[in-house]
Amino acid sequence: MLIAVSAGAGPARDECGDSDGLTPGVAEVLPAIRDGRAVLRSQSMSPQAAPRVSVQVCTPCYGGMASIVFFDALLKLQAACAARGVGLEIRLTGGDALITRARSRMAGDFLETDHTHLLFVDADIGFDPEHLFRLLAFDKPLVGGVYPLKKTMWEKVPDAVRRGVKDIQAAALGYVVRFAPSETQSVELEDGFGQVAYLPTGFMLIRREVLTAIAAAYPDLACTITDMNAPPKETVMFFETMIEPDNREHLSEDYAFCRRWRDLGGEVWADFQTRMTHVGHAQYTGSLMDAVAT
Repeated sequence: MLIAVSAGAGPARDECGDSDGLTPGVAEVLPAIRDGRAVLRSQSMSPQAAPRVSVQVCTPCYGGMASIVFFDALLKLQAACAARGVGLEIRLTGGDALITRARSRMAGDFLETDHTHLLFVDADIGFDPEHLFRLLAFDKPLVGGVYPLKKTMWEKVPDAVRRGVKDIQAAALGYVVRFAPSETQSVELEDGFGQVAYLPTGFMLIRREVLTAIAAAYPDLACTITDMNAPPKETVMFFETMIEPDNREHLSEDYAFCRRWRDLGGEVWADFQTRMTHVGHAQYTGSLMDAVAT
C-alpha cells in the first residue's frame, strides 16, 4: 500500500501501591516509591528469569504528574500482559529537569535487566494494550506509535470535508513524526507500518540491540550522571540532543536517537493505523492514517 506524504519538517511539537483495587493477582508495587521512582512488576515475571518476551515500560513524569488516561492504559496493560504471558515491568521517574538525562538513565537501567524490549510511554498518552502487542508482532528493532499534537489545526478542516473523511477531528490534527525525503512523496506500508526518518519517544518500542549498538558506536556519549536523588552512575546519553550534520538543524532527544540509529544502518518504523490520545487542555485522539489517507 502506498500513501502520499510530505517530506521534511513536521509541525512544531511540545516536549516534554497496592493492587487490591485492580485485577486480582496481576501486579504489585516493588517498591511503591523510592528516590522519586516507582516500580511495578507483573507477578507473572520473575526478575531472575524474564520470559522470552519481556517489556519494561519507562515513563518520565514531568513535575511528578501523569494523566488519568495514561494510568488507565497501564492498568489494562498489566492485565493484558499477564493474560498473554508477556513479562512487564513499569518504571516511573520524576524530579529530573532534563528529559535527555531522564530517558538516558532509564535506558541504561533497562540494559541492566533481562527484559527484551523497552517501551517509552509519555505520561500524557492514552493507548490500548493491543497497540503494544501490535508493535511486538511487527518485530522491528525500533518502532513506535504516532500520536496527535495537542492542537487542532482548523485550516485542515475544509480539505478533510472535501475528501469525505469520517473523523474530521482526527484529520484536523498534526502528528509527531517526520518523513524521509522521497522522490515519489509516498510511503510504502506493511500492515499499516511505514518507514520514517524520525519518531517521537511518546510511544516508542526499542529492542535491546538498538541500545547496545548505539553505546558501542558512540563512546563519546558515555558519562557519569550525578543528581540529588541518586548516587553518581556511569551511563550512556542515548538521548542527548544533537545538531543535524546535513543542515545544522537542532534535533530533539527523540529525533537525535533515531538519527544515530539510522546512521548505523538501522530503520525507524511508524505505526500509521493505531489511534492514540494525547492529553492537553482537551483530549486529542487520532491516527496518522487519519491525516494522510485520501
